[in-house]
Amino acid sequence: MMAPSVVVITQIPAPYQVELFDAVAASGFVRLKVIYLLRRHGTRQWECALPAHEHLVYEECVTAVATARNWIAEADLAVFAWYSDGAARDLIRVRAASGVRWCL
Repeated sequence: MMAPSVVVITQIPAPYQVELFDAVAASGFVRLKVIYLLRRHGTRQWECALPAHEHLVYEECVTAVATARNWIAEADLAVFAWYSDGAARDLIRVRAASGVRWCL
């Protein structure tokens, strides 16, 4: 049986999140993809970690936006860890329209 696909939407690649997502992806229990809305945020002083898991940065280009929308629509489960800006709310609308499971 194929592992379920899970997509996580979060604000930035914070080191502690990247470490967690890398471990989850490496476990093989789920097929994980992560959408980071921003590469970095001015209020965070840490260096951006380089993810070893499949990911994209939503703000970086038009194709990232289209890819993110596809990932959201097709995943078995979408987990929204961030919802406070327009991009996140847009992705929530895409997921809600799909009729498939999602959570905050």
